[in-house]
Amino acid sequence: GSGTGGGSGTGGGFAGVQLPKPDRSTSINLTTDDKILLVTNEDNDSLSIFTTSGANATTITKAGSSIAFASGSRPVSVAIHPDNKTAFVVLRHAQQLVKITGIDTITPGMGTALSVGSEPTGVALTPTGKYAVVANFGDDFVTIVDTATMTEYGKVQVGAGPRAVAITNSNTGNDDAERAYVTLFYGAPNANGEVKDNGRTGKVVEVNIGAKTKGATVDLAPIADSAYGTFQAADGGGVDTVTAGCAPNQLAGITIGSNKAFVVHTCASPQGPVNPFTNVQSVVSVIDLATNMEDTGIVGTRSLNRLMRDQDKDSFVGVSQMMGVPVAIDFKQSGANALSVAYVVSQAADTVQRIAYSVTPISRNGSMYNILLGTNGAFGQIDIRAGVTKVPNGIVTGHVNQVAFVNNWLDHSVSVLDLNNQSALSAVDSDTKPTTGTAAAIFRGKKFYFTGTGRWSARGVSSCGACHPDGLSDNMTWAFAAGPRQTIPMDGTYSKSAPNTASGQRALNWTGIFDEVHDFENNTRGTSGGKGAIVTGNAPSDVRIDLTIPKNPDGGVAPLSAQMDHANLAGSTKAVVKLQSSLRDWDEVDEYSKVIKANRRPTALNSADVTAGQALFTAGNCAACHGGDKWTSSRVPYAPDVNPEKTGNSAADAGRTGYRTELTSVGTLTGIPNGAAVNPESNGQGQRVSVEKGAEQDGGNVGPERITCVLRKVGTFDQANALERKGNAATNAQGAGGFNPPSLLGLATSAPYFHRGQAATLQAVLTDSAFNTHLTSGAANFTLNAAEAGQLAAFLLSIDDDQTKVAQPANTDVCTGY
Repeated sequence: GSGTGGGSGTGGGFAGVQLPKPDRSTSINLTTDDKILLVTNEDNDSLSIFTTSGANATTITKAGSSIAFASGSRPVSVAIHPDNKTAFVVLRHAQQLVKITGIDTITPGMGTALSVGSEPTGVALTPTGKYAVVANFGDDFVTIVDTATMTEYGKVQVGAGPRAVAITNSNTGNDDAERAYVTLFYGAPNANGEVKDNGRTGKVVEVNIGAKTKGATVDLAPIADSAYGTFQAADGGGVDTVTAGCAPNQLAGITIGSNKAFVVHTCASPQGPVNPFTNVQSVVSVIDLATNMEDTGIVGTRSLNRLMRDQDKDSFVGVSQMMGVPVAIDFKQSGANALSVAYVVSQAADTVQRIAYSVTPISRNGSMYNILLGTNGAFGQIDIRAGVTKVPNGIVTGHVNQVAFVNNWLDHSVSVLDLNNQSALSAVDSDTKPTTGTAAAIFRGKKFYFTGTGRWSARGVSSCGACHPDGLSDNMTWAFAAGPRQTIPMDGTYSKSAPNTASGQRALNWTGIFDEVHDFENNTRGTSGGKGAIVTGNAPSDVRIDLTIPKNPDGGVAPLSAQMDHANLAGSTKAVVKLQSSLRDWDEVDEYSKVIKANRRPTALNSADVTAGQALFTAGNCAACHGGDKWTSSRVPYAPDVNPEKTGNSAADAGRTGYRTELTSVGTLTGIPNGAAVNPESNGQGQRVSVEKGAEQDGGNVGPERITCVLRKVGTFDQANALERKGNAATNAQGAGGFNPPSLLGLATSAPYFHRGQAATLQAVLTDSAFNTHLTSGAANFTLNAAEAGQLAAFLLSIDDDQTKVAQPANTDVCTGY
C-alpha cells in the first residue's frame, strides 16, 4: 500500500520519482497514481492494459489493443517503472525480460527483449526503477538488469528454484544500496527426513543489488500445530479431529512492509493421516529484515488454517474457505508500529483474505487478536468466484484508492475489489476464452485441475495443483496408501506428439495402480474432501457414483458376464463418465493432462558435457526404462473399458471369472541383463504381462492391483527401512515387485529422486553405491567415474520438451502380446 514503511519502515527524504513502497513480483500491477492497470495473460501470450476511473478507481476499461507476445512465450510477471510510462514483463517460456513503452498512450509498444535465465517467474524493480531483479526458477540465480540499457548488470547465485522477489525501499534514491529478497520455491530437505511434517525448511535469500552479492539466507521453520483441526466428509460422514504440523514449501509470493518480509506458501503435512484439512496448510511466514531472522512473535509467522480454527467462530463455524494454495500477498497499508493490513489470494478457493497485523491487540466479539482475519466487526473473506471458477494468481492494491485488483489466471479476467466494504464488485475479461473444440476442453480441464472450489475440495482447502504446481510436482514424499510416494510430475503422463496411441500414456502412480487420469476421482473425494465429478443428477442435488460397487456402467450385462467395480485398474472410470455420469469434467482434465509442459533445461549446461552424457546414456542402456517420447518405458498396454481387460495370474485370482487371457508369457527378455530389472510373477511363471492383486511378494500384502509389465526392480526398495510402510503405518509398503519408471522430463526442478526421495541430487543417483543396482539395471557392467557422472547428469538435466528423444530398444518392452 501507500503507507510509510519501506525497507527500513522510516520513510525518507528522496525527492525524485520513485515507487511509493517496496516492489514485488506480481502477475498484475498498477501505476503509482492508480490510473493504469496491467494484467499478464499467460495462456494467451498477452499483456492487457486497462484504465481506471470512478471515485475509488473501481471502474476499469480495456485501453485499446493488448500487447501480443510470440505464441508460447507465457508472460507471468509485470513490473511498472515509477515514471508510469514503462513496464517490464517476464516471459517464462521465452526466457526473456521485455521492456514495454508508452503504457500511458494509445500506442504502447514492445522495446528491447533481454534473455535471462531458465523459466523466469518474477520481476521486481528498485525504487527509482534503475534495476530489475528477475527470479529464474529453472536456474539457481537471479538476473539483475540495468533497465535504462536493458543489459545484464549481474547474476547472483541464490540456490535452486528462485520463484518470487521483493525489493526494499529506503526512500534514499540510492538503488544500489537496496536489497532483494528471493524465495526458493521448494522447501529444502532437512535432517528430519522425508515423509515428515517437519522435513522441510523454507529458504529466502537476500541479494545485495549494487554489490551483486548473495547476503543472508533466512530459514523458515516448520510449524508444529498448523491445521484447522476438524473435518466433516462431503458425504455427511463423521467428524475427524486431528492435528498436524507442516513443512514450508511452494514459496509462491513475497512482499515487504513494516520492515518485514511476508511470504505466502503451501505448507505440507505429508506424514499422515491423510485428511483433507491436514494435508496442506496455507501459511504466511514473516521475516524481520533488521535481523534477517524469521519472526515468530505476536505479529509473526502463522498458519492461516490455524488462525481460522480460532477466529471463524466470530462469524459462525464452518463458513471460512481454507485458503488453499496461497499464491500472492499485497499490503494496503503498513507501518513499523501501527496497524498493517495485507490481502492474501487463495488460488484453490477463489478467495481473498484480509489480514490485520497489530502489536496492540485488536478487540472483536470479546476476543483480542494481534493477527486478525477479516475486520474489527466480523470474521470475513472476499469471495471472487461469483458462480464462475476464477483460479487467481495475483493481486495488487491501490496506492491511492481503497481498491484492489485480482488476476483471475484461468478465467482470463480481473476481479475488482472495493476495500471500503471488503467486497468483490465485478469481473472484467482481460482476454478471450476458447469456447469450442479441444482448446475449450483444455481451458475447462485446467480450471478443474487447479481449483478447489465447488465439488473439487472441501471448502477450498486444496486442488490437484496443490501438490502439482504448474501441473508438475511439489517435490514432497507423502505417506499414502501404497507407501511413501514422491509426487510425480505430470509432464510425462502423455506423449506430446502421439498421446492417443498404444504407447501414448504412462501407467500411473509409482506402482502402476491406475490406468486412467479419471481414476483420481477418489483422490478428489478422499484426499481433498470434495464431492467429486463422477455423479448422477444436477447440482446441488447430484449424487456420487460409488466406483467400488460391482456394476455395469451401461446398466446392462457385461459381455463376459462379470460385473466389475471401477476403482483403480478394474473396469474403466472413464467409461463410467461416458455412460453414466452427468458431468464430463474428468474428460477435460484428461485433455489438459496431455499438454502439461516440462520446465526448460537450465541455461548454464555445458553443451560438450550434454553430448558426452547422451553417449553414456546410450552406453548404460538407460533408454530401456527411460526411452521413448515420454522418456519412460511405462505404458498402458490395453484400452480400459467396461469389460474386464486383464488376466488373473496370482494365486488370489484363482477361480475368478471373466478375465481376458490375451496377456501371455513373453519369456526372458534379451534387452535387460538376465531380465533382472523386470518384475517376475509371484507364481513362478516367469516374466508375464499381467495385472496382479492379492497375496504377493510384497510382504504378504493385499493390493492395490498393479500393471506388472511396467514395473522395474532396480534396488530402490528396502523393506527394512522404517519409511517403507503403507499410510496406516501398520503394514509393509508396496515395492518389492518393482516400480513404474517415471519420466525424465524436467529433472532440474524435481529433486529429490526415487519413490521416497532417498536421493537428494542427481549426483547421488549416479554415484552413491546404495543405488548401484539402479545404475547397472540396463547394462550389467556399466560404471561411471566422477567426470562421467557429471556428464551424464548434464544430459539428464537437459531433458525437456525440446530435447531429441532417445528411442526405447524394442526388446525391452515387456507390455506386448495383449
